[in-house]
Amino acid sequence: MRQSSTFFFILNCCVLITLTDGFSLSNCTIYFPFEYSGHLKVLCSRMSYRKIPSPLPHNTVNLDISYNAIHQIVEGDFIRLSNLIILNISHNRISEIHSNALSDLANLEELNLSNNKIKTVTTKLLNGLANLSHLRLDSNYLETTENHQEELQSPPFILLSELRVLKINSQRRGLNYIPSNFLKGLKNLQVFYAGNLNIENLHVDTFSYTLNLTFLDLASNNLANRNITLGRTHLKSLDFLVDANLSMLDLQNNSFTCDCSNAWFIDWAVKNNKTQVLYLNMYECRYPLSLSGKSLAAFNTESCNVNYDFICFVYSSSIVILTLVISFIYHFLKWQLVYAYYLFLAFLNDKKRKRTSNHLDFQYDAFISYSAQEEPWVLEELDQTAGVAGLKGSYALNTHLEIQGHVK
Repeated sequence: MRQSSTFFFILNCCVLITLTDGFSLSNCTIYFPFEYSGHLKVLCSRMSYRKIPSPLPHNTVNLDISYNAIHQIVEGDFIRLSNLIILNISHNRISEIHSNALSDLANLEELNLSNNKIKTVTTKLLNGLANLSHLRLDSNYLETTENHQEELQSPPFILLSELRVLKINSQRRGLNYIPSNFLKGLKNLQVFYAGNLNIENLHVDTFSYTLNLTFLDLASNNLANRNITLGRTHLKSLDFLVDANLSMLDLQNNSFTCDCSNAWFIDWAVKNNKTQVLYLNMYECRYPLSLSGKSLAAFNTESCNVNYDFICFVYSSSIVILTLVISFIYHFLKWQLVYAYYLFLAFLNDKKRKRTSNHLDFQYDAFISYSAQEEPWVLEELDQTAGVAGLKGSYALNTHLEIQGHVK
C-alpha cells in the first residue's frame, strides 16, 4: 500500500513538472484539484505582479491572481488557457482591458474582476465568453456614459446569454442610473446585485430582459421621494415587480415614503408568498416627517383602498333610478307640472308687481276659471259675493271658460 502511494506521488510530480512548461513553482502554488485528472489549479495571489504572469500551464482550469498590482489586461495574456473555467483577478489595479483580451477563454464559467479600477464594460471586452455563468464587477469605478440616454447603443452583456449571477454593486463613484437595456441579453440571469449604486430610479423596461430573475439586491440606494407605482405605464422605481419571477428582494437602507402612493408595495411585500422581501420589518419610513422612523410594514394602507366596484354600482344605479323617475313623471304628471309651472310664473309676476308703487292698480278685480256646466252657478255666486262686498255693477272680471276640453 505504501509503495502504491509513493508511486502515484512520484508520478504526479513528474506530470506536474512536465505540464508547467517552465512556469516558476517558487512564485505560485500549483496543485491538482481533481486527483489524476491532469487539470491544475494555480494560485498566484499576493505576488505583487504588475501584469498577467506567463507562461501558465495550458491545462489550468482554476487561476487565482488576486491581490496583485496588475494594471491592464491585453490581448494574448490568456492565449494558451482555453481550458480555464475559473478566473479570479480581483483586488488589483486594473483600469484597462483591451478589446478581445478575454476572447481566448471560450470555456470560462466564472470571472471575478471585483475591486479594480474598471470604468466601462463593453461588448468587445466580454467577447468570446459565451459560457460565462458568474461575473463579478463589484467595487470598481463603473459609470454610465452616453449622457444618461435611456438606451445604450451597444448593451454590454448582450452576448452573455448563459450568465446566471451578476454583481455590479458598490461602485465607488456610484452608477446613479441603469439604462433601460443595460441587462439586454441576460435571459438566464437569476441573481443580480445592484446595491449601493446611488440609484434614484429604474426604467420600466430595466428587468424586461431577465424573466428568470429570482434574487435582486437593491440595498443602500437612493430611492427616496420616488413613487413606487404598480403598472406598466409610469414606473418611477419598482414596476418590474409586475413580471419578475423573484424569490428574494433586498431593499435595505433605502428611504421610503409612507403614503398611499406606496401602499401597493407595502401590501405586496407583506402578503406576497412568492417573493421574500428580506428584513422587511427593518424598513423605516423617511417621509412624511410625522411618520419618520416608524416601520414601513406597520403603515395602515386600508384608508388608501378605493372600492371602484362600489363606486361604479352607485353611479350606474343612480342613472337607472333617475331615468325611471323622469319617465314616470312625464307619463303621469305632465299636465300637473305644466300647471304648476304657469302658477309659479304667476306667483313671481305677482311678487314683482307688489314691489312697484302702483301695485294696487289692477286691470281686473278677479280671475275666475269654470266649465260650461257650472256657468249658472258661478254667475249666481258672483252676484251674491259682489252684493255682500258692495261691488255689484262696478267690478271687472277675467273669466276662463272651458267648453268640452277647450278653453275660451
